[in-house]
Amino acid sequence: MVDKGVCAFKTFLHPAPAGREGEFVGLTVNDDGQLFMMLREAAKTGARFTFHCENYKLIEEMEKYLHETCQNDYSFHYKSRPNIAETESVATIIQFAKATGAKVGIVHMSAPEACELVKQAQAEGVDIIGETCFHYLSFDTTDIDAKGPYAKCNPPLRTAEDVEKLWGYVLDGTITYLGSDHAPFTKEEKEIGVREGIWRAYSGMPAIETFLPIMLTHVNNGKLTLEELVKLMSENTSRHFGLFPQKGCIELGSDADFVVVDMEKEYTLSIPEMFSHARDINVLFDGIKCKGMPTETVVRGRVVFENGKVDDSAKGFGEYVAHKAK
Repeated sequence: MVDKGVCAFKTFLHPAPAGREGEFVGLTVNDDGQLFMMLREAAKTGARFTFHCENYKLIEEMEKYLHETCQNDYSFHYKSRPNIAETESVATIIQFAKATGAKVGIVHMSAPEACELVKQAQAEGVDIIGETCFHYLSFDTTDIDAKGPYAKCNPPLRTAEDVEKLWGYVLDGTITYLGSDHAPFTKEEKEIGVREGIWRAYSGMPAIETFLPIMLTHVNNGKLTLEELVKLMSENTSRHFGLFPQKGCIELGSDADFVVVDMEKEYTLSIPEMFSHARDINVLFDGIKCKGMPTETVVRGRVVFENGKVDDSAKGFGEYVAHKAK
């Protein structure tokens, strides 16, 4: 896969769920022994291996404890996945990266304590990058309390205090790129969490189309500059994964990929106006007031979105872009 230009890999740090082993082939590891041996092989490829970091053995024990003590409301989700579950897993990846020399990355970072470990490792010369999602910078545990499974994602939304600390690691460069963790599900796959318990609901939201509007709003609110946002959403990502300068910059010879934005436009996100076929589960974003609207999208010189309309004839216009070895 590396020889064909695949730019990176992602692995979950837990065994495949019982009965779903076929769906998770290559996506999970069974234990630390297998993880270590995988990173030894990964180091030989020169590719970057990224990890969704949560300690699932710890989570299983927390879930058992919460059920036994009848703490089964919506807070079950974030109580069963405390910060330490993320931090401990990040510490393991860092130690294994040091021992093997593998290039690694941590995705969907939400715990400030884990970010501090990454910051220290970067200072020590470990080749490690960090990513967080816009919802970890925009929502907190009170949203889980209010919206239950519709605000459920993994790792979970953290406290308001954690959110503010997380911003610090974005602004100081520890976290160098942002993601959406786009995860579309049916309404039934979320509603089961209302009827039978939040632990039954699928985790994640179809977030890709709300990503930029909410981040532009943060720009307008003074959280970061537009130039910083461009780096976090485009340039840095392209550099990390070997796609720069074909992607991630405006230069002669680069692909003509642009998003035109109206930074003064004020509007409210609304489920009926969203494009995703899974929009009905976007309750977390419904009603959010935004300032800053994407008005036009250009891909390799072709306008594929303009004035609220997608050019459906552009289906199949995408191209595979191979990683360029540094």
